[in-house]
Amino acid sequence: MNKIYKIIIPILIITMTFFAPKAVLSADITYKIGDINGDGVIDSRDTLKMLEHIAANTIPKIKQLHSDWILKDNQLKFGDINGDGIIDSRDTLKELEYIAASTVPKIATKHPEWKTFIEKKWTVVATGIRLDKTNMTIYKGNIARINATIVPSNTTNKIIQWSSSNIKIATVDGLGNVKGIGNGIVIITATTSNGKKATCKVTINPIVVSAIKLKQIDRTIAVGTSLQLNAIITPTNADNKTITWTSSDNKIASVSKLGVVKGIKPGQVTITATTSNKKKATCIIRVNIPPKSISLDRTNTTMNKGDTLKLNVKFNPTNTTSKEVNWKSSNSNIVSVSNTKTSNGTVIITAKSEGTAIITATHRYGKTSTCKVTVNTKKSSTSNESSAGNNSSKKSKSSSQNTAKTENTAKTENTAKTKNTAKTENTAKTKNASNKNSNSNNKSKTTQPVYPTSVKLNHHNISVCVNNTYNNVKATVKPSNCKDKKVTFSSTNSSVILILNKHTGKYKAKKCGYAYIIVETDNKKRDQCYVYVHAHKNETSNTKNTVKLPFGNTASW
Repeated sequence: MNKIYKIIIPILIITMTFFAPKAVLSADITYKIGDINGDGVIDSRDTLKMLEHIAANTIPKIKQLHSDWILKDNQLKFGDINGDGIIDSRDTLKELEYIAASTVPKIATKHPEWKTFIEKKWTVVATGIRLDKTNMTIYKGNIARINATIVPSNTTNKIIQWSSSNIKIATVDGLGNVKGIGNGIVIITATTSNGKKATCKVTINPIVVSAIKLKQIDRTIAVGTSLQLNAIITPTNADNKTITWTSSDNKIASVSKLGVVKGIKPGQVTITATTSNKKKATCIIRVNIPPKSISLDRTNTTMNKGDTLKLNVKFNPTNTTSKEVNWKSSNSNIVSVSNTKTSNGTVIITAKSEGTAIITATHRYGKTSTCKVTVNTKKSSTSNESSAGNNSSKKSKSSSQNTAKTENTAKTENTAKTKNTAKTENTAKTKNASNKNSNSNNKSKTTQPVYPTSVKLNHHNISVCVNNTYNNVKATVKPSNCKDKKVTFSSTNSSVILILNKHTGKYKAKKCGYAYIIVETDNKKRDQCYVYVHAHKNETSNTKNTVKLPFGNTASW
């Protein structure tokens, strides 16, 4: 073998030296497996280096003449392609395979492993690292990202170690996300696996108040009473939420450090809430003297239909400064009020129809007073009686004429029986006419109508079949002689019970379920019936069904 090397190697050395001049190695070259001379490519010059090394190590004379052919340090490391600790013909074979696969396409297609065998052994180290920002500012609680770039881009190990100079001010995760923890300045450092570093200066600012508003913007309080004002600060995580409260006139109303306003004397002030960075919000406070009690200038009155009347509130004490009153009629169809709210304690009421209504005055502090108003129809009782008398006179006259006529008829016929009969009939007619006139007089004197006191249904728990129409719920209005017996029917669930006629109560069972049928008079008297809608008998079993209804009752079908 040594003899063969002694012959072949010199020939190869001379040939490769002629066709591939020796490359000078640079001290700052980063070497990789197979690139012996460090020029960034693997070619015949690298193979020549390997052959020179083999020759110098195997032929003593060559070693004596060319000791510089022996590879050292990184060159020796990168020439050991198969990693067995020595450089020999097997390494040169791998080198030649790589060159062939890299330069001849057919060989690359047939033997791709010749190329990958060396490339997968390469290690590209980082020469530097850059950050997309070197100085930034964020607010406490916020997160901002720093992006790092390793040079060269094909570095084998791209792991970056992130660190913060003070984790009480800011922290950083493995992706470069910086979170503000406290106020101050920190240095964020990014370090590569081989110790290359880059830094960013990060300033963490406090979260300041961007706005403030008050839940109350206009309020009225009484002298001697207090009101707590409530402020809303934006954002809710602001660092300094200190609020300073001030009053435009402490003689009218004062305000505490906590925003509690106290009324001192009648008047109006502006309460201002100010944050540490001068954001402001205000509330208008009106201070008044409230009444201890109120009363209307009349508690019972009678009006005629169409009349109007002024009601006035008397305030106690008389120096009350708060005179806002809410007005309400128990039945606006009988008596209406001109305004539901007045500021001077006065209202105009209008009589609209016969009946009785209660007018209630309520002060903003809860004091109340009422007036009962009775409305009559505008009629003249004298005229009614006169008319009734004339009717009676006319009917009496007619009766006399009828009697005379009958008597003449009886004489003509010469029959005493007919005469007596005629007299009897005419006498009865005269009495009937008199009774009718008497009833007419009594009716004309009636001025006070009778309204329903109650309404009652004939059923309160019933069950019916689905998809059928019924008219079995009837209402009775009491008393029997009331003026208006009109009622209105309604359903609490029209998808189950649909009212077809709101006056007669006719309805249709639309689907299975339950609902209440409610009946109501015009003056709000009510009653109700629970209706359970079930399936048709032919859709269910023949067994008797029972369902439990409200209030312990049952219904069966």
